[in-house]
Amino acid sequence: MSLQRSLVVLLVVLLAASMAVAQMPSPFSADMVMTSAKLSQQSMTGKIYFDGSSRFRVDTSMMGMSAWNIADSKSQIVYSVMPQQQMYMETRLDQFRAQSKADFTPYDASNPCAAKPDYNCTKVGTENVNGRSCNKWEFTSKVGGVKRWVWIDQQSNIPVKTLTADGTTVEMRNIQEGAQPDSLFQVPPGFRKMDLGEMMKGMMGGGRPQK
Repeated sequence: MSLQRSLVVLLVVLLAASMAVAQMPSPFSADMVMTSAKLSQQSMTGKIYFDGSSRFRVDTSMMGMSAWNIADSKSQIVYSVMPQQQMYMETRLDQFRAQSKADFTPYDASNPCAAKPDYNCTKVGTENVNGRSCNKWEFTSKVGGVKRWVWIDQQSNIPVKTLTADGTTVEMRNIQEGAQPDSLFQVPPGFRKMDLGEMMKGMMGGGRPQK
């Protein structure tokens, strides 16, 4: 798997984890660390921001490559931004879900599978993760029996840790609750809108596309 495709796949995992909450939490920011068995245990570092309403932003960096993904459930758009190339791509949220299988549905605190008829959920315990008291839930797909585990903060409902069946882990550290600047959830002025083909060429070329 190429680095570019690996980055896209791992961004999907980050976005899925960021939206997997028992109920929408208050605004917050957090550092993120993801380790993937598919990338020989290399870590991807990142930052997540939530505006307390409808917008999440996930920044990631791996091997010198940076990317931002901004998901807005009100506008139903996901913005994929490559800051080094000063370009971005828009994807409708429903298309993003279909292509990536990312999950943007809030969970019910007492029954995370209430809105997920394709999964069975089992609470398997309570654990302290990164200084936060969390409920640990096991999700099992009804087709295929694929499992994943989510540790949800008991107070803020933030998913502090996610573990997928392939061994990929995503952790949130240094969680800071509080208002986030509106500019974080907007594409910077002057960035060029691209389609998928142009975006991939820009990523591989590593430079800013010519206007």
